[in-house]
Amino acid sequence: MTRIAILGVGKLGEALLSGLLRAGHAPQDVVVTTRRPARAEELSHTHGVQAVTNAEAAEHAEVLLLAVKPQDMAALLTELAGSVPADRLVVSMAAG
Repeated sequence: MTRIAILGVGKLGEALLSGLLRAGHAPQDVVVTTRRPARAEELSHTHGVQAVTNAEAAEHAEVLLLAVKPQDMAALLTELAGSVPADRLVVSMAAG
């Protein structure tokens, strides 16, 4: 199955995560990123997914769902600039 990464798992990201898991994606096929270690631990405990760094997510997932706030998108894209292989599908969930 396709490995999916959700980068920035706040309210929107967790809604996407829950939907993917309910739709039949296995927790081991979904990775998440978050700013706070406590949030990463919470997501791992609640949903059984692995929390990784943004660079690790870009390297290992075929689909990247960018679920950060619009004002945080530039910083995320700068961080990912050298990490995203050309064959990745990148979907922005940022409004505006």
